[in-house]
Amino acid sequence: GTLSINNVDEAIAAAGYMEVPNENKAEVRSFIGGYLQSTPLLSGDYIKKGQFLISLENLEYIRLQQDFLKAKEELNYLKTVYDRQIILSEEKITSQNNRQQAESDFNSALANFEGLKKMLQMINIDPEKIKPESISSSINLYSPIDGYITKVNAVKGKFAEPTDVIFEIIN
Repeated sequence: GTLSINNVDEAIAAAGYMEVPNENKAEVRSFIGGYLQSTPLLSGDYIKKGQFLISLENLEYIRLQQDFLKAKEELNYLKTVYDRQIILSEEKITSQNNRQQAESDFNSALANFEGLKKMLQMINIDPEKIKPESISSSINLYSPIDGYITKVNAVKGKFAEPTDVIFEIIN
C-alpha cells in the first residue's frame, strides 16, 4: 500500500528491542578487586549519578593506604633534606653531588606519592582524609550516571575481580 497519516485510537503491541547510545550505558567495576558486601538495589531500580551502589572489602585497600601514609612521611623528610642540601650547596659547604642525590631522592619519592594518591582517588578514597587511625578495609562504589539498573552481579561475599561487571546501568 501507500503511506498515509492516520489517527489511531488503540494501543498497538509490537515485539522488538531498543538500542541505547553507548554514552547512556555504564558498567560498574572496581579498579582493585574486593569482596562484595550487601546492596539494597535490584534490577529495574532507578538511581541518580553519584548514588551509593555497594561496598567492597579487601586487605589491599589497607595496604594501599599504609603505603600512601609512608610515602607522605618520606616525602616530607626528603623535602627537608633537599632544601637543606640546596642551602649548603649555595654556601659551598657540600658538594653538588650531594645536592643532586637529594633532588633525585625527593623527585622519586614525589612520583611514588603522587602515584599512590591517584590510585586512592580511583578507588574513591580521599587521600586528604587518610590518617593512621582512619584506615579502612572497604571502599564504596557510586553510580557514574543517572538511569535504571539492568543487571546486578552483586552476591554478598563474592570476590569481584577488576574485570567483573558488578552493575549495568542504562539511562
